[in-house]
Amino acid sequence: MTQDLNRKLLVSFLFLLAAIGQIAAQTVDTARLEGIVLDENNAAVPGAILTIKRGEETLFTTTSGATGRYVFPALQGGIYRLVVTASGFAEASETVELTRDTRLDLKLRITFTERVDVEAKGENLTAILLTGNRLKALPADPRLLLQRLQRLAGASGAPDSLSVYVDGFREDGKLPPKEVISAILINADPFSAQFPEPGKSRVEIITKPATERVRGEINYYFSDEGFNARNAFASTRAPFQIRNYSGAVSIPLIPAKWGLFGEFSRNETDDNAVINAQVLNAATLMPEPYRSTVIAPIAGTSASIRSSRLFRTGHTFDVRYLFSKETAVNQGLQGGFDLPERSYRRSWLGNTIRASLISTFGEKMLNEARVSWGRGHSSISADGTGYAVIVPGAFNAGGNQDTLFLEDATWNFGIENNVTRVSGRHILKAGGSFAAVSIENTDRSNFGGTFTFGTDFERGPTGFPLPNGSYIWALDSYRYSVQRRPGYRPEQFVINQGDPFIRLKQANVGLFAQDDLKISDRLTLTFGLRGEYQTNLNGKVDAAPRIGVAFRPFRDIPGVLRIGAGVFYSRVDPGITIDELRFDGVRQEELVIIRPPFFPVVPPEFNRATVQSTLRPKSPDLRSPAIYITKASYEQPWRGLTA
Repeated sequence: MTQDLNRKLLVSFLFLLAAIGQIAAQTVDTARLEGIVLDENNAAVPGAILTIKRGEETLFTTTSGATGRYVFPALQGGIYRLVVTASGFAEASETVELTRDTRLDLKLRITFTERVDVEAKGENLTAILLTGNRLKALPADPRLLLQRLQRLAGASGAPDSLSVYVDGFREDGKLPPKEVISAILINADPFSAQFPEPGKSRVEIITKPATERVRGEINYYFSDEGFNARNAFASTRAPFQIRNYSGAVSIPLIPAKWGLFGEFSRNETDDNAVINAQVLNAATLMPEPYRSTVIAPIAGTSASIRSSRLFRTGHTFDVRYLFSKETAVNQGLQGGFDLPERSYRRSWLGNTIRASLISTFGEKMLNEARVSWGRGHSSISADGTGYAVIVPGAFNAGGNQDTLFLEDATWNFGIENNVTRVSGRHILKAGGSFAAVSIENTDRSNFGGTFTFGTDFERGPTGFPLPNGSYIWALDSYRYSVQRRPGYRPEQFVINQGDPFIRLKQANVGLFAQDDLKISDRLTLTFGLRGEYQTNLNGKVDAAPRIGVAFRPFRDIPGVLRIGAGVFYSRVDPGITIDELRFDGVRQEELVIIRPPFFPVVPPEFNRATVQSTLRPKSPDLRSPAIYITKASYEQPWRGLTA
């Protein structure tokens, strides 16, 4: 009996040992796979999608974190294939055999599209390149981001001091949400032949085709007069308030390959205008001060929607729609002497559609095709339509004849195609652009007439200046004219008459070719030639040769010495041609009458024998203004941008 019990206990013990061994074996077969995803510059790649596969079967998926780190905590031992995808990078895969905990760091290759437009420019020393952690360090607020980019680019801060290109399209200082930005180039190729303007103070932004997950943000900004000091010419602190609302959302249809982006912003500003003038008392006609504060509200709305699709064949298609609207009232009273009746209101409505196709052909060629179409309508109308009275140093009254009625309806179309080819140490670029605009302009400025008063002499009963008389100010000249004293008149009267409508079409063509020659990692030479042609000029092509050298003097210090020279042409504004057509002496006339005898009643007809007519001809030899730039500088990036 005892022997049988001992035998059973021994068998049970052996079975227990076998079970423990089996569990231990299974534990040994479970392994941990972790590592970091980096780009070719050893910067972390957050948001990369990592997939564990066995054959074609997908087993597990994870995403790299903010530092590029990923982890698969528990995998059975065996042979797997790890596939990594990330926006802007070529797909990578590694075969890994797991028998124990394994660390595998992965390095992704930037795709050709971004290699030419981003990395190549960074390597050839012609730009400040912001990607990865450098990009993350920038503020997310679009206003603060624009201010930071202005400082980094060395722009003055004025509205037109910074040229912003988003995916190749010129923007008016408006930035996309930081969430969709893949890279930022600052001062790229200062003497590049691709762009009409100098590279100084130019920012190029490249966006992602899609994000990996749904993201959104909402921003609100508020400020009022409590944060402002009192205007020195106002008796009390003027009312003032700013209210800005904005939001953005990104929705991936196919993670990292196809997505939708939407933006919306509403800006409301209750601005003010302080009036500090000298007017005549209605009863006594004696000068008296006039002080007032007028609220001048401005409201603007903008929205956009965009869809971008990255295809496996190496093509990225992007289409976007942009909408903008603005209204403003009680404008034009910023000089201090304008009375409230001089105010005007303005409005703007714009719609734009843009499309682009970026195509790679193998590892050596890139083609960028872009097309845009837009329509805008703007109008300005004065609140008062009567003639204007200008008394310098005292007040301005009557209707605002400068903006009596202005209306612009514009249609614009643009197409551009650029080709880039990498050949050894050369990056060859060539391309062309065509832009056309059609303008329908209605301008009734000064159709009501403007009386201007100036200094005068003291005059006697006959209206002639007194022999020993002194000068009088413009306000006194106006007062005596109102009192109908002999000899006192306005200094001049100006009025426009004729057809206020003009239709104009204008086109610009630009062609360029450029070679970026990379002599070494520390020396890059750039040679380029650009040709510009604009209609409504003398019919000549403007040639703009450019050359640049970028050299890194010290191997371990990222400072760059830049030397370059080039010719840049500014396009002539269509307004010059519109003025020529309008004031040709037939369509419309600007009549100037010196010391008019008819104040304050404007006659329906004028004696042409005493009238001066102003013409505005355009020189037949008028050419685009040329700027010749030679530059030598040494740039040392801020440490925070090179970390």
